[in-house]
Amino acid sequence: NNTGHDNVNATADICPAGWRMPTGGASGEYQALANAYSSNANNVKTALSTPLSGYFNAGLPYYQSFRGYFWSSTWQSTSNMYYLNVNPRYIYPQGNNYRVLGVSVRCVRQ
Repeated sequence: NNTGHDNVNATADICPAGWRMPTGGASGEYQALANAYSSNANNVKTALSTPLSGYFNAGLPYYQSFRGYFWSSTWQSTSNMYYLNVNPRYIYPQGNNYRVLGVSVRCVRQ
């Protein structure tokens, strides 16, 4: 939930020094990734080189090994952040959902 602030992009994250969370939204890095791979889910999945870990909500796992959800650093609304959603059939680079969901983080080098 960022650092307790609403309506701002994440300025503090869990990435190690020299790394950061990708940006989201229409002009974000996740959209650029989708564009670079013509929104081909298999190619994006290969480029990410990470398992599709689904997400957690209220302590329960959803879509484990079937979909990948990855937070961005970009806020969408007071309660939502943008994320990347990858599954076997499509990529959705501008997904957004409640900040309270347990979603993976994929850090990129600065």
